[in-house]
Formats: sequence, structure tokens, C-alpha cells
Amino acid sequence: MKKTILMMMLGGAWPCAADVTLPKVLTDHMVLQRGEPITVWGWADAGEKVSVTLAGTSKQTNADAEGNWKVTLPKRGLGDALTMKVKGKNEIVLKDILMGDVWLCSGQSNMEWGIGLSENPKQAIQAASHPKIRLLNVNKVKSGKPLPDVAKASGWKVCSPETISNLGDKPRKGFSSVGYFFGVHLQQELKNVPIGLIASSWGGTRIEPWTTPSGRDAIPELKGKKGDYSKLYNGMVHGLAPLRIKGAIWYQGESNRKDGALYHHKKRALVAGWREIWGKEMPFYFVQLAPFGYPKDSPEVLPVIWQAQSESNASIPHTGMAVTIDIGNPKDIHPKKKKEVGQRLALLALKDTYGKDVVAYSPTYVSHVVKRGKVVLTFKDVASGLATRDGKAPMAFEVAGSDGKFVPAKARISGSNQVTLESDGVKNPKSVRYAWSNTPVTNLMNQEGLPVPCFQAK
Repeated sequence: MKKTILMMMLGGAWPCAADVTLPKVLTDHMVLQRGEPITVWGWADAGEKVSVTLAGTSKQTNADAEGNWKVTLPKRGLGDALTMKVKGKNEIVLKDILMGDVWLCSGQSNMEWGIGLSENPKQAIQAASHPKIRLLNVNKVKSGKPLPDVAKASGWKVCSPETISNLGDKPRKGFSSVGYFFGVHLQQELKNVPIGLIASSWGGTRIEPWTTPSGRDAIPELKGKKGDYSKLYNGMVHGLAPLRIKGAIWYQGESNRKDGALYHHKKRALVAGWREIWGKEMPFYFVQLAPFGYPKDSPEVLPVIWQAQSESNASIPHTGMAVTIDIGNPKDIHPKKKKEVGQRLALLALKDTYGKDVVAYSPTYVSHVVKRGKVVLTFKDVASGLATRDGKAPMAFEVAGSDGKFVPAKARISGSNQVTLESDGVKNPKSVRYAWSNTPVTNLMNQEGLPVPCFQAK
């Protein structure tokens, strides 16, 4: 299957010229995925002999009848900067290549939002000198068919105050804030491992255009469901795909917020399609949407999709969810605390992908029992124990009786992993919920500061 997909990526109508050419993802300053075979590909005249040399290791091939060619070099580990030479009738020399870990950063506007729009942007930009972090920005392109190369891209840049400020669309003011802060936190913890960040995102987009048709078809719940599938995948992801990557981070869902539970199945389709290309265990970490007061929507539109996102986190292997219920802005759909979002995504990667001993998971509801009219809730992933951000009693809990009408409940932390609820208005609780509002005010977290996400249970 992977071999077939790779040949599809390399094929297609693409202008051939006498000169050997490379895709826009292979440039000076790039990061290549360590520990994986290195695929180098491009175009030339039909039958033209092409050789690729990286650090003294060479491979040769001939372009096929349509001008496509590729070679695979042996995997390499960390080391000094490398030079690659690609030679046909002409020669291309790529310099300052690092072996490291490559992460794809994708989604809609909260992923696209640039460093210049984050909290304290001047300080963040001034501190952005990171020679072992490399940045690549993919420009916005839709396509009805898979493109063998992304139509436009920035070329790899060494992370600096200048490059991070200028990459990306001008209205977004720089390279992806979430992607950047994710990469910085990873690089700080991994020390000598170079990090390559590919930003491929587009504000206001739904999940369907990022999803491959085969990913959609793999999910029975989506059969017969209409949608504008694959146009952004075709234009902004497909051409990257022969490049090996470590994993992906994803911040999207605002435009799908009315999908409710169906969003979980669409997330399954997205991940399934991408994993056909990059491996069935490709790490995929995503952001749960931040609170926002959608003026024309149901007051429960976010809790329903939050539940769908939690279901994805619980049931899709090799995924993780960064909870942002505590760092949103009810009046701003683009909250500025992007540093915290990037760091929470990085914690998930550090724990699950790199095996580091860090606290990465938010506490999540496991079960509850009713004792003498009180509800005792049990949570997992509490780390050092449950706490509240302000030292006050936990907020935003509600209970309901057999009539299904929810009323506020008094809450107290009754154990390292337990919260006890009671309400004078409900003597025999049947249901419980937490933060069930588009703009909840919450304070429950673990002692490491990771917040409890919204939930509802009977």
C-alpha cells in the first residue's frame, strides 16, 4: 500500500525540463528525519541519469518515461551539518542539512496564527534565535487532484527573529505560534536534537478538505456523508509526503463545531488517511478547542464537540489531546496564549513519542458513585493530585435528577483523585456534568497545572 501511494505522489503531470529539479520541501537548511531511510525525489528529462550524494553515500537512478525519479539513501542519526549533491545534466548543491525530527503543524487559523499575534510578541520574537530549529511554511493552495509538489513554499529557514517574523501570510504576522512554541519546548528538552517544523494550515477551513478520500472511505460512519474532501490535502500536504516525518500536531475544529459527535469520526478519517502515508503509528497530537462565546450558536455547541474530541483522544491510538479550557478568551476566537498550547502539545510528544518522564495528561473523569445523595467522582492522570488554580472550591459542576434538569452543585476535593458533589436541589443525582458551557469558568486541574476537560456522565 505504501509503495503504491508513494508512486502516486511522485507521478502526475509535472513540467519536465532539461535541468534536474527538486520539490520545494528539499532545500538548504532542511531537517531530514533521523533514523529513517532518506527519500530524495524530483524531476528530469525522461531517461536522464540522476545521482544523489549525501555525506559520501551515493545512489543513482534514471528518470522514468514521465520524468519522475527517486532514490532512497540509508538512514542516519544525529551529527554535523551535511551537504547533498544532486547531479544530472546539471548539479544542485544543498547545504546545512541537519538530521533530526520533523513535525507537521496543520489545521485552521489557531494553528496558522503567527508569532506576532501571540501574547508578548516582541519578547517572543527577540528570543527566537534557535539554530537547530528549522522552519518551512507551505502557502495556501487548493487542488482538485493531488499535486506532485506543493505549489508554493518558503524553503527551509533557520529559526531567527527575522525568519519567524516574515514566514507565513502577512496578516497572520509570522510563522505558526503554536508550531514554534511546540518546537522550542521539544528542542529544549531534547537538547541536541534538531527540530524541523512544517507549517501547512489555512484559517477558516473544515477538516474534510485536509482528509484523503481513502481515509474517509475507511470510516463506516462517513459512508454517504457529503463533504468537500481532499482539496487542501491535495494542494498542501500530498507534495510533502515522500519526506519522512516524526509526527503531526493539529489545531482545528472551530469550523466543524456544529458536527457534534460526527467530528470524532471525521478525525478518525483524517488520521487514517495520513497514516497510510506516514505509518500506522504516526504520532498525532491535537488541541481541544478553547472556550468562545459563539453569539449565534447553541450555548452547548462547544461541550458537544469537546466530547467528540475527548472520544478521539481516548480511542484513536497514538494520539494525545492538549486541553485549553483554562486559557481561552470568551471574546476572542484566537486566544493569545499560544505558548501554553505549544508547550502542552510538546509535553504529550515528550511523554508518548520520546518516552520522557514528564506530566503530560490532563486529569480525566473515570467513574462516579452516588452515596447518600452525594456524588463521588474519580479521575485518572491526576499526577501529584487534584488541585484548584485559585485555591478555592472546584467550580462549574452540575448534577441532575431523574427529570434531567441540571442545577449547580457544591464541589470539594475529597482525595488526591476524587471530587465530591452535592446539591440541596437534587437529593438523588442521576447525572453529572462539568464545564458544560461554551464559556465555562473553571479552576480544577492537577497540581502540575493541567486542567480537567469538560465531561458529562450518567
